[in-house]
Amino acid sequence: MTMDFTLEKDIIPEGKLHSEFTILNWDRKKEMQKRVCLYCDAWGTFAIQPKGAYRQFYFLCGDHYSSEKKAK
Repeated sequence: MTMDFTLEKDIIPEGKLHSEFTILNWDRKKEMQKRVCLYCDAWGTFAIQPKGAYRQFYFLCGDHYSSEKKAK
C-alpha cells in the first residue's frame, strides 16, 4: 500500500478519523483502543490531518510515518 500524507478526508476508513475534541476527551482505556495506526494495529504515535478535514486526524505508527516521509 502506498502511503501518502495528502490523503483526502473521504477515503479514510470509518473509525480511523477522529475529531480533535473527541481525542481530547478520551480516557486512557479509550485512547488505547482507538489510537491505532491507519495501516496496521500498532500504536498511532503521529496524528495527521488529511486534506479537507477541519480539526480531524488519523494516526500513524512510527514505521509508517517514516516510510511516508521517505516517499516524499
